[in-house]
Amino acid sequence: MADVKVYEGFIRNRAELASELGIDSSGLNRVDLEKKIVEAAWGAWREDLGLHINGQFAIVLHDSDTGETFLTRDRLGAELLFYYRLPTGELLFGTQISDLFDQQGFVREVNRPMIQFYLAFNYVPGEETLFKGVYKVEPGGYVVAGPSGVRFGRYWELAFEPDESKSLDDWADEITAAMEAGLSDLCDEGEKPDSFLSGGVD
Repeated sequence: MADVKVYEGFIRNRAELASELGIDSSGLNRVDLEKKIVEAAWGAWREDLGLHINGQFAIVLHDSDTGETFLTRDRLGAELLFYYRLPTGELLFGTQISDLFDQQGFVREVNRPMIQFYLAFNYVPGEETLFKGVYKVEPGGYVVAGPSGVRFGRYWELAFEPDESKSLDDWADEITAAMEAGLSDLCDEGEKPDSFLSGGVD
């Protein structure tokens, strides 16, 4: 049995997944429904559950049957998820690094080699962070910690495959359709999607 420990995100295809997984959505708010979808998706697809979710997410769940704790992020890493491995092999986790500070066993120590990357790029590339022993779950990746140890994997990887068969107008139409579909997915019944141009530097 899977139990969601951490969930941040937004599942655009929640209605379709609820139907496919046999979940009764009546009386559930969006977040509770999405947590139930995640739990059922783990039972159905295990580490590949991210392939079936259209949206952004940071997920931590515990499987009481296997004793495993599963951490994963959406394909492009829109939601953050961090972990810290204790000497016992147990993982501490949170959607912000500060979530780890008060957890038992966490040692707050600067990761000095990463400071140069932060000063050069204004962020720390890769899995490491400015705190020693604190790592990011990779976009499209997962971490599984259990009785047999910790293992890492990927359910999705970005691939660059140019399609020269489409014209510029074809690509413009496809991008417009994708944008409109994405906006519609964010709306509840009776709402109309709209967009605006920010006046800031995004």
